[in-house]
Amino acid sequence: MIRPEINVWIQQAEIDLESAETNFNQQIYYVCAFLCQQAIEKMMKAVFMIKCKDRPPATHNLRELGELIGLPEELLSKARKISREFIVSRYPDAAGDIPAKVYDKEIAIEILEDSKELFEWLNTQL
Repeated sequence: MIRPEINVWIQQAEIDLESAETNFNQQIYYVCAFLCQQAIEKMMKAVFMIKCKDRPPATHNLRELGELIGLPEELLSKARKISREFIVSRYPDAAGDIPAKVYDKEIAIEILEDSKELFEWLNTQL
């Protein structure tokens, strides 16, 4: 039985991933990228709370969170790439351009597919 305070993180992570897919289908690729990062961060924090029986660290760094929960190396590499979407998908100075123009279908589908793979593994840790 998952504790209620952890379950809310999981539920929001699921909603974020569904919303990422919706935005992908609507061709709003930068929002898709951001929501993928958010979904993975929330699932990692839920897994952290289960494994460590503590509040998750106040970080958006998916590599750091992944290492704390024992994410396998091949998935840790994907988490590193997705981690930057927390900033790049939102800020023109970080993206080097308007985020809405930086992302295209090919970039977004890679982020979405990697996020789904990470999400599946994280789900097995609950």
